Amino acid sequence: MKVKNYIALFLFFIASANLSLLLGQDETRNRVIVNLENGSQFEANLLEWNQETNMIKLEAFGSIVEFSNEDIKSIVQKSIGEIEPYNFKEKGNYYHLRINKITGNPGRRSELIPGIGISFSSGKRINRLLSLGVGISYDDYVIGSSENILSSFAEVSGYFNPHNLSLSYGLAAGYGFAFKNEDSNLMEAQGGWMAYPSIGLRWGKKHLKWTFDIGYKFQRANWHYEWWDTRSEQRILYRRLTLRTGVMF
Repeated sequence: MKVKNYIALFLFFIASANLSLLLGQDETRNRVIVNLENGSQFEANLLEWNQETNMIKLEAFGSIVEFSNEDIKSIVQKSIGEIEPYNFKEKGNYYHLRINKITGNPGRRSELIPGIGISFSSGKRINRLLSLGVGISYDDYVIGSSENILSSFAEVSGYFNPHNLSLSYGLAAGYGFAFKNEDSNLMEAQGGWMAYPSIGLRWGKKHLKWTFDIGYKFQRANWHYEWWDTRSEQRILYRRLTLRTGVMF
């Protein structure tokens, strides 16, 4: 699949998700069935769902009652279906494990051979819009080659929508370390700076969230190959479209 097809597919995915967020916004006085964590069930009018305080206001039993999201197992809108309470932890520590596919570049050097990678990061959520963290990643930029880089990085990220399904952004930057491999005739290797801006989606239930993003990974590296009496010095700035999926807890 060409790069422009990846981008078009992802933009369609983002637009569809954003439309679902708009259509799924809660209206007041919806008739719902409420299932509590203690096993109780009752019918009520949904008056207000305050996603900043995690409180839900209902009209039930002839009066106005309030519950926190933690007390509610599910809310079923009689004519539409189940509504998941907003339960994203906007403040506190986070841990994020991700795998990624690095698209290949055209040309004789890599011949569209893709790369793969894995990363782990952890940090602190200041609020929904801003998180700060650090992490490590290991990327094989051309599968089957020795052009592998271990990077340490700092990252900033955030989530735009106060819903279980949300648009997200991220920016990671750091330094990558390269390693020689004499079995592949790679006699010297030197890494360099790395940056990865991205946009994506976060979704899921309870404490386990799934993530998906797309971005460009930039990585500086120098490779020195030797074959018999031939020496090739290659100074490279990788610019690779990257698709990444992960789990966050």
